[in-house]
Amino acid sequence: MLSVFLSVLETAEDKSFFEQIYIKYRTNLIRYAISLLLNQWDAEDVVEDVFASVIRVGTSKIMSLEDETYVSNYLSAAVRNRSYSKLKRDTERAEVPLENAERLAAPLHTEDPAAINEYQLLKNTIAELPQLYADILMFSLVYELTAGQIAELFGLTPAAVRKRLERGKEVLRKKLGEEYL
Repeated sequence: MLSVFLSVLETAEDKSFFEQIYIKYRTNLIRYAISLLLNQWDAEDVVEDVFASVIRVGTSKIMSLEDETYVSNYLSAAVRNRSYSKLKRDTERAEVPLENAERLAAPLHTEDPAAINEYQLLKNTIAELPQLYADILMFSLVYELTAGQIAELFGLTPAAVRKRLERGKEVLRKKLGEEYL
């Protein structure tokens, strides 16, 4: 892929600079993207998109960064943002199994005002959490799906879903207090 990127660049200086950052940062950026996306192929796609955007914007923008740390931070932030965008797009496209459609349409089966208020508080608080946890928690706590069902829905492993649930519940406990979880 490096040769394709280099063929698009015009000056020898741009080619040399781009080749240096590509070789230096690509592997670590892919590792970072894998940690966010939990999928090597998606991670590689995201990193290649980031490098393509560097070319689109122009290597001069990155060359103007004064310190090597700024270059690393810029590329890492771009990978993080693209990874989160990909996760969000994939989540929006996920299909809900038909056997769960009725439960998702009407998750709360009570007319008790206190229960309804508690339910709304939980939903609103979950919505405020980072997207990485919010979707998983919503399907687990609000729609009462199992880790296996959520994993199938999001294309994750059940273990990854359980870990995100654990971390998300910890954030919820800090926001709501122990009595809610």
